[in-house]
Amino acid sequence: MTVRTREYWATRIGLILAMAGNAIGLGNFLRFPGKAAAYGGGAYLIPYFIALVLLGIPLMFVEWTLGRHGGLHGHGYLTPMLYIVSRNRLTKKNAAAFAIIGGTIAFLTGVMITGYYTNIIGWMGYYATAAISGKFAELTDATKAKTFFIDFLTDPARNVPAWFISLLVITLIVSRRVRRGIEIAAKIMMPILFIEAVILATVSLTLGAPVKPEWSTLKGFEWLWTPNFEKLKDPATFIEGAGQIFFTLSIGIGGIIPNYASYLRREDDLPLSALTTTSLNEFAEVVLGGSIVIPLLYAFGGPSIIQDIAAGKLSIFLASMVALPPLFNHLGGLGALAGFLWYSLLWFAGITSAIAIVNVLTSMFEEDYGIARRYSAWIAFMMVFITGVFVNIEGAMKTDQLTDYLDLVDFYAGSLLLLVVALFEVVAALWLWGIEESYRELHNGAYITVPKWYWKYVVGIITPIYLIIMLAWFLATGTESAAAKPENIFGWIGVAMMVIMFLIGLALNYKALYKRYGEEIRRGVSPREG
Repeated sequence: MTVRTREYWATRIGLILAMAGNAIGLGNFLRFPGKAAAYGGGAYLIPYFIALVLLGIPLMFVEWTLGRHGGLHGHGYLTPMLYIVSRNRLTKKNAAAFAIIGGTIAFLTGVMITGYYTNIIGWMGYYATAAISGKFAELTDATKAKTFFIDFLTDPARNVPAWFISLLVITLIVSRRVRRGIEIAAKIMMPILFIEAVILATVSLTLGAPVKPEWSTLKGFEWLWTPNFEKLKDPATFIEGAGQIFFTLSIGIGGIIPNYASYLRREDDLPLSALTTTSLNEFAEVVLGGSIVIPLLYAFGGPSIIQDIAAGKLSIFLASMVALPPLFNHLGGLGALAGFLWYSLLWFAGITSAIAIVNVLTSMFEEDYGIARRYSAWIAFMMVFITGVFVNIEGAMKTDQLTDYLDLVDFYAGSLLLLVVALFEVVAALWLWGIEESYRELHNGAYITVPKWYWKYVVGIITPIYLIIMLAWFLATGTESAAAKPENIFGWIGVAMMVIMFLIGLALNYKALYKRYGEEIRRGVSPREG
């Protein structure tokens, strides 16, 4: 097998910031506080951190290990990574089938998620410009803000350019390769993101009560983190805590962590780098994410709006788009700046996450189909455009739901199938590659040592059991939710697009794997194992 020369990260800080940017997204600042409000406040941190130790960190180690090992063999996406480790204990044909199926599901999650996610990024960009340009001045109450949001969603003249510009920025960054594109973008965007988050957290906790004396931001902060231990009796609290860990660390999403790890050298550290990235993400989520939106919402709407979020009557995303603009308007010039910081923070968080997924698609076309990087990036652009344009079309058609396509794709590609991808990764790394082999790869160049018992029993046994329990829970309860069922033609288009992208991914992954390893697979022998 010919190992192709691949690009490496130029600096360690660039790698850490890019990995952190990949993980830190909209979920850190919106989804996490919403889940905490709904599942016990401070008590929610108990199942949350249990899941971090038993699910999040193990899967980070697995994805980093698979990624670097695959990169040393010339691979930047999941299918060949799964193959070269699973052939250690499976026949070559069975290993190929296992890898193609796992890689195709990862491909499906990546391209479908990026389609709707880049639309949401565009929304954040538009709202950032609206805040700083004074368009929030007329949004004096939540009703007017809701009308403004719906008018935006149903107006292609505004939402399509916002989406297109964001997708264009992502593609241009990826087309410039890792060092000159992704790494430089991470070094610029991530410090800005953290600075904005710290400023907003400071404003949030010192703002006081701008609307009513009893509606102070500190009371909102206290409300969020007051533990409700009764919620720990509900199994859903533990499942949701695990789901948030999965979502926030970007585990299983299109193979993006393995892709970034594939640009590491053999002597580069894995365990400490993975833990550093995880720590940055947790700081952004728990400390900063938990200090901004809920206190601000409380300052505007009081306990009733937070109780609606906790009861599931109002999504925290919709609250951010509908309840916060009037608050920012109420604060005058400070509010315009705060609004710009809030929505541009979410834009940066979304951009740095979406870059990683587009790079996975680009890597496939570049490395296994021999297409020049700049063209591969534009092929990825077109695939994302095709899967994302229906969000805009549904809005323009003014359906009753407005986001049925988005909601259905998010449920299956953005939640359920991520668990399947992670299960493939754990089985490949721990069961098919082997405890000893994967453990040795994890510690090549390592600055710290992961205990052998943790790798063998937690990562190898408890983590896959956790994943199976989560899958069973989602299948038993989640498929009955509205998001899981098509409510209009766009919901069915979402189903059709997932089927089409699965078939396209299957063909692309099959051809790419057999192009590199076809002779080995057909003969059933390998010049080099694992």
